[in-house]
Amino acid sequence: MAKNRDLVTEFHQSKPKEAKNYIFIHPVSVDLYKDMFNVVHEWNAASTVGWLKDHFGDAEGVSDFADSLMNRVHRAQRMWEKDLDELTAASLGGGAVCEYKWSDGKTTELGLIVLKEGRIVKRFPFSNAVNLEDLAESTPVE
Repeated sequence: MAKNRDLVTEFHQSKPKEAKNYIFIHPVSVDLYKDMFNVVHEWNAASTVGWLKDHFGDAEGVSDFADSLMNRVHRAQRMWEKDLDELTAASLGGGAVCEYKWSDGKTTELGLIVLKEGRIVKRFPFSNAVNLEDLAESTPVE
């Protein structure tokens, strides 16, 4: 991680005007982000689905709805992993995936960026992340 912190320093030094709006930039483990998403969403969905089926499973449509919810979580996991894989690919050859917080005083943004050679080569604001409510069954996942 020390080398990755050097990339953050290099970005601040080579792009001071751009870097001034970054409240923080910290190198991260993409595997940890994958695991956190999978554990939290899988556990929450599994407990919700189990509770729905235990308490209302005999009601028409509830079991199907619960299964649909679990399918959405699995689709969201695949989409999140695809996004993280793209960030990892962009970091190959000497880059680093970092979490960031950016603000211009009016708007604040959180997300992940890839730093390489003193510049941002890929940016993924968390506002672009998948929302389970918007993830319809017909949404394609590559």
